[in-house]
Amino acid sequence: MSDFRPLPLQGQRTLILAFDPHLKAADVGRSDAVFVAGSRPCELAGLDYEPERISLRRLASPLPCRALTQFRPTAAVVNTLRSAWVGPILAAARYGVDRFFLVDAPGSFFEVNARGALVLAGARTARRGLARLPRSERLEELLGQRFDPPWPSLEATGPAARAIAAQAMARPLRPLPEGPLRIVHFLGTLSPGGAERQLTYLAEGTRARGHRVEVWISHSLEGSNGHYAPRLRELGVKVRALPTRKRTSLRPEGLERSGLSGRALKDLEEHVAAPSLIPLLQLLLDDPPHVLHCWLDQTNLVGALAGLAAGVPRVLISARNVSPARLPRLLEPWFRETYHVLANCPRLTCVANSEAGAKDYAAWSESDPAAWKVVTNGFDVESLVPCSPETRAATRATLGVAPDDFLVVGVFRLAEEKRPHDFLEVVRRLRERVPRLRVVHVGSGGLGQEVRAEADRLGLSKVLHFAGRREDPWTILGAADASLLTSEVEGLPNVALESQALEVPIVLTRAGGAAESIAEGKTGFVCEVGDLEAICERLERLAQDPDLRQRLGARGRERVASEFSLERMVEATLALYPAR
Repeated sequence: MSDFRPLPLQGQRTLILAFDPHLKAADVGRSDAVFVAGSRPCELAGLDYEPERISLRRLASPLPCRALTQFRPTAAVVNTLRSAWVGPILAAARYGVDRFFLVDAPGSFFEVNARGALVLAGARTARRGLARLPRSERLEELLGQRFDPPWPSLEATGPAARAIAAQAMARPLRPLPEGPLRIVHFLGTLSPGGAERQLTYLAEGTRARGHRVEVWISHSLEGSNGHYAPRLRELGVKVRALPTRKRTSLRPEGLERSGLSGRALKDLEEHVAAPSLIPLLQLLLDDPPHVLHCWLDQTNLVGALAGLAAGVPRVLISARNVSPARLPRLLEPWFRETYHVLANCPRLTCVANSEAGAKDYAAWSESDPAAWKVVTNGFDVESLVPCSPETRAATRATLGVAPDDFLVVGVFRLAEEKRPHDFLEVVRRLRERVPRLRVVHVGSGGLGQEVRAEADRLGLSKVLHFAGRREDPWTILGAADASLLTSEVEGLPNVALESQALEVPIVLTRAGGAAESIAEGKTGFVCEVGDLEAICERLERLAQDPDLRQRLGARGRERVASEFSLERMVEATLALYPAR
């Protein structure tokens, strides 16, 4: 039960270093051409040619290889990291390769440049050399490091999850104390995203109720990664960036406290996420909280496995979207099997922020839908005040929008799942129907350059303005006559709640939990994904009927205040912390 992720080699001339028989034809079949270095058999069924070959010794020779010089490789696959030796990587770099795909398990890889590949290979070589020194075991114990650590493997990843779940079920359930709880939230960063904002709201609410709250993140707090850290610290919440990727094995006392069997420990150390999972497990064994609340897919799974293995009394995973199967760029090949094991473990609580998200995760992970609880987003409606006539006029003036123009605002990331090209097509069609149409997009993303070029091609420059990423998108959104979201993948979009709180009617698509965020026909309109004509009709109707806009807007603010309050979200979450 794993999901295959092909290497992004389209248009590349690929050099395979130390060929591994686990490599599939689909991995490299999109390359323009393939050249193999190493002595292992190369059987890539599906290729319509026999790749050229070179020995690793010849590759690393100071004398240039004419065939490889003519081949001009642009990417290299190192499969697996067991074969990450400095010589071949240095030679590949000498032939011009600067994209190295290091395959750490079948279907799982990461990309580095030549310098990154050399650093990793050098560190690996040095550590293996240290492992051969006399009395290296004693030195490992003193430093808390394995010099020759096991390498990650998808074959070990599934058994590790099953062993940890079985061990958790065999333990007696530890009761929570009567008084305040110590709650640790675990996620990747504190960047300015929707999940991070919900965590901040929840931390504030639980802290106000007397609980001790901490936030642990798996990355550094530098730059935008620490966006919410100052606010959390003001609230008295301890924020901690974990020293992950430092340890590859448990300390002896941690191993004893964990109660892991020899086989389970071996599988855990070979887990694909071991560099972050094991340090977290050690911290939880050293300083266990009452509740470990994990957020977002990668940290959901790493945190839940570590929490169950450490015997944390209550462990939750929090899904904030539909399943990652619908977001391939975020999907790792070990996610589905691990979700399947965890969601079917009664010692774990699974929570989603929409009914659609809960159903999608349950279907994808082949777990009981009843195991997925739903707590919709909370929203501080008082933090967003509808624009006064004066503020509205001033904001529109700065955007070059006249008082009588019909202003549509889109606040979303320029990513494939948001369908920005649908957004552009709606603008193109609506321009013919609404003469005084003006549109502003707020946000950034990987498709930014492509979308702007398409807007120019469609001749939308006089109608559509790209405002880019803004710290205060609500200022622009509040001055709009309507907002628009054309996504095909959504959790429960915060922009829908924000739009309603600002008394701006929204038109959105039936993507994930988006339809659950509004009241159809009462606070906005829901259309099917890709039904651009229906979207245009709803926006045209709003453009022609100012009274309708006013009614929908007023009802929207009332609905957000009553159905998406922070109080309701905090209480509903706290109700999940007791034992299932």
